[in-house]
Amino acid sequence: MAAVHAHTMWVHGNSMQIEDVDALAALWRSGFCIYVEGKPGSLNWLHAAVPTPAVVDGHRLHIGAVMLTCRTMSADAIVRDVHVYDGDVKIGDINDVNLSGDVGTVCFEIPDHPEVQSAIGISIGLSFGSEPLAHGVSVTAAGAEFA
Repeated sequence: MAAVHAHTMWVHGNSMQIEDVDALAALWRSGFCIYVEGKPGSLNWLHAAVPTPAVVDGHRLHIGAVMLTCRTMSADAIVRDVHVYDGDVKIGDINDVNLSGDVGTVCFEIPDHPEVQSAIGISIGLSFGSEPLAHGVSVTAAGAEFA
């Protein structure tokens, strides 16, 4: 049965935080995205804090899915993993998605649609290869669907 999504909340890419700035060759924020360029052979994480309507009309909501709008500048810059947290509890562990190129908006369902207890965070694992190609990733937005 398909979930009914009562609320969809987004955060703009330019507000995301990078985990390891020292592993980057470039970082900039603009009106339309965050752009990170990893040093060759590096791994990193981008973190998005999604506005979270945990309780609506006296009822706790459930998270059904998370979304990501992004692109990479080559096949050597990869969105590797998507992890989802409710506070400090990992509720989604979506590994080896290995997205590259003009990805657009992708949606990842959260198994069992858990009840939200705190604040939702989306962590985006990035992998940068060592080929002489562009190692940039641009993220426009991340979001979550709640019911």
